[in-house]
Amino acid sequence: MNRLDYDLREAILKSTDKALESKNDVLQKLRNEIKGNYIMKRRKTGNKFGIIAAVLILLLAAGLWFTPTGQAAVSRIIDLFEKEKSVETIVEGQPETTEQELIVGNTPTPQQDMMTPDKVQMTYVMYVDTERYIIETEDGADIIKPADYPEDMPEVYMKITQVDDISMQNALSAMLAEINAEYETVSEPYEVGEPLKGICIDAFDGDPNGTKETMPQWDSAVTKVIIVDNTQGGVFIIEMKYFIEAEEGHGSRFLSMLEEFVIVPSE
Repeated sequence: MNRLDYDLREAILKSTDKALESKNDVLQKLRNEIKGNYIMKRRKTGNKFGIIAAVLILLLAAGLWFTPTGQAAVSRIIDLFEKEKSVETIVEGQPETTEQELIVGNTPTPQQDMMTPDKVQMTYVMYVDTERYIIETEDGADIIKPADYPEDMPEVYMKITQVDDISMQNALSAMLAEINAEYETVSEPYEVGEPLKGICIDAFDGDPNGTKETMPQWDSAVTKVIIVDNTQGGVFIIEMKYFIEAEEGHGSRFLSMLEEFVIVPSE
């Protein structure tokens, strides 16, 4: 057992009471999943994100979040996230390595209803190139956009919003109605596993089967929306907006950031 496995095991099992013993079957299945996720993530990114995310899922699924053991485990797990790290992204076909900072989302779910006292409030963590992008919060949504961006260029941003007490299907229906009213070409919703698991919609201005004048141009707006289950009866809606010529630049960087988007309990 390596040091990381040992620390995580101790964080979860220390001071365990009989409530934990009653959940052994669930825990064993989740431990197996953690091991697989850790190996996959380590091969892909060389960091601890996969196993940290899996342990957080373990705590929630096994009902340990509300126990002293679970609280202590989460406290130690959050400390395992590196504050800064080097990230390689393929931009316009070329590898680009940048130093990125860990950010904690400012989109926790609303104050829990007194009728559901066991509901965990959720947020997220991810890495952002804070030299190239700035993070703002507007109307409860986090907005990541280019720093020093020219005013005469089309909009570019990634907006992350959390909506409480809504199903994936209802969130999808609402987003489809909004996007269909704004864009000429909208894809059918489809499931994705990368850069994170969710339901995706693609949309852009222009008609690819139209005339030269109506076909998409270099500055035509593009939107990619990914709807993600927040694990507590709500969703995260991630909207990436850019233009066609920026798809391999800002579009690639946004997708790279989302590769290590991890949902965590809000403190």
